[in-house]
Amino acid sequence: MEVKQSKVAAFFIDNDDVELTLAYIEKNAPLLKSYLLVFSHAIDAKIKERCDTWELLYVHNNGQLKGKTAKDKIEPPKLVTQEITPDSAEQRVEKKEIYRTIRSGESVTYHGDLIISGNINDGATISSEGTLAIFGIISGDISCNGSYLILSECHRGKVVFQGEVINEMIQGKQLKIFYKEANEIKTKELT
Repeated sequence: MEVKQSKVAAFFIDNDDVELTLAYIEKNAPLLKSYLLVFSHAIDAKIKERCDTWELLYVHNNGQLKGKTAKDKIEPPKLVTQEITPDSAEQRVEKKEIYRTIRSGESVTYHGDLIISGNINDGATISSEGTLAIFGIISGDISCNGSYLILSECHRGKVVFQGEVINEMIQGKQLKIFYKEANEIKTKELT
């Protein structure tokens, strides 16, 4: 018998709402393919079917796993609210700015616009429902579901924009913006 020890990156899902979990999996499936999903509750048949469809690895573990989770390291986000009043109608845009390196094992998920002025280390994950701008070197996995994505240099890791992996579109060290036009992802260098 041969036994090997390996470090595995995992997402811990502590949510027994089936529809919310299915929506999360559907939206983030391309990013989740590189990770183990650890459910703290019994896994519903619909969730198993969806994970199998996307070829995701998953387990049920209602006990404590050894080690620290990224949740242990991250402080709760501080929301910055910016008021915009076009045509006298008030709208609120949530925006978060991070001025540090995101270390391996950390996971940052944000539902608004996210700006990161530091590096994304290998093993770190970033997910934004709004626009995302990263001005450091990217070695971890990122996912953006907003209207645009701004990136500088990407060494490795998986970059997902609006559900599509775009690693092949990222070349060089020039700052680039990615956006969708007529259902096609386009890119433009920023000066």
